Amino acid sequence: MKITCCWMYAIGKYGFPPTLDETLQAIQDMADMGFDYIELEGLGADNLREVIDNPERIKLDCQQAGVRVSDFALVLPELISTDE
Repeated sequence: MKITCCWMYAIGKYGFPPTLDETLQAIQDMADMGFDYIELEGLGADNLREVIDNPERIKLDCQQAGVRVSDFALVLPELISTDE
């Protein structure tokens, strides 16, 4: 069984959405807590662009921390409406 640390950890600790530097710190935090698998998210257009612009840096930090990304969730609140 694989247990993944969800991205809510990063949001709860660093805010919505975390900056790139906070994202990289959250990756290390999750590794330090003993997780082998983590979730990453793109939260809104600006944060998603930051992730898209820095894949090698994020990948390198994951490799150095010894974690694998089990899933990447895309969250675009501006596309959600409660209006039927």
